[in-house]
Amino acid sequence: MHNSRHPNSGRMYRIYLGEASGIQAGFDYFLNGSSFLLIDWADRIELDTSVEQSAKNVALGFYRNRCEPDIKIKHARDYARLNLENVVYGMAYIEYEGESSESIVLVKEQELTD
Repeated sequence: MHNSRHPNSGRMYRIYLGEASGIQAGFDYFLNGSSFLLIDWADRIELDTSVEQSAKNVALGFYRNRCEPDIKIKHARDYARLNLENVVYGMAYIEYEGESSESIVLVKEQELTD
C-alpha cells in the first residue's frame, strides 16, 4: 500500500480506454473520454471516509470486471486479491445524450490523458 497520497491528487484528466470500436462493455463506452478528477491511489480507497462503502465496492467490481475478469469475488474482503499497482481512483464525470452523472471509478494511470 502507498504511504502517501498520489502526487497528482486533485488534478483533472480525461479517461482514454482505447478506440470506441474496440470497447465492448457498456459502462466502459460511457466512461471513455469522460473527465476524471484523480483522488488517490486505488490501494488507499478504503481509507477515504468521504466515499461510501457501497460506492467503493461498485468501483472495485467494475474495475475487476474490466481488467481482471478471471478473479472471482464472493465477499468484499476478496478485493484484496486485485492487482492495484499503478491504479488510481477518482470521480468520473460522464455525459451521455445531454444527461450527466458522476461516479467513483478505478482506472490504470496509463488510461489517463491530459
